[in-house]
Order: sequence, then C-alpha cells, then structure tokens
Amino acid sequence: MADQHRKARQRGKQFERDVATALGTRRVLKTGTMVPDIEHPVWKIDVKCRDTLSPFKAITEAEEKYGSPACIVWKRKGMNVDNSLVFFRFKDVKEWMSDEEAG
Repeated sequence: MADQHRKARQRGKQFERDVATALGTRRVLKTGTMVPDIEHPVWKIDVKCRDTLSPFKAITEAEEKYGSPACIVWKRKGMNVDNSLVFFRFKDVKEWMSDEEAG
C-alpha cells in the first residue's frame, strides 16, 4: 500500500510540473501548506490528480488556503494535460475578463 501511495504522489508531482510547463510558469516547491501548487500572477492554481473530485469543495478549500481567485486543474490517471478539466468561480472569470478588456 505504501508503494501505491508513493506512486500516486509521484504522478501528482509530475502532473504539477506538466501543468506548470504548459502554462509557461513553474511548480512551487512545497515549504508549507499555504502555498498553491503552481506559480501564476493572477490565479491561485491547485492541481488534483485523482479519480473523483468535488469541484465546489476543491475551489472552497483552495480559497480558504490560498485566497482568491482560485483555480483547480484536475485529471484522472492516464489523462494528459490537454484533456484536464479546469474549474473557476464564474465571478472570478468575469472579473478577470473585464480587467483584460480594460487593460
């Protein structure tokens, strides 16, 4: 069982690296629990690699840990980065888009 857990953690870390590379940024090396997985100037990006996910719970937990706006990138085992799902709160996307138009 410990070997399965170690492999799952390795897959999760690799997925974090893959997401960071795809976004042109980098994975944050964990020094504490109050740091999101991926460095980004706007979004607090948390990466999840698991079979099931509750998007509302994941967003709420990320906001409580890291603040807003939170972003969840999720994939199941065997999926590649481009097929991952991304979750945001609509209000955060709306605000980001209005900032982009104004900027």
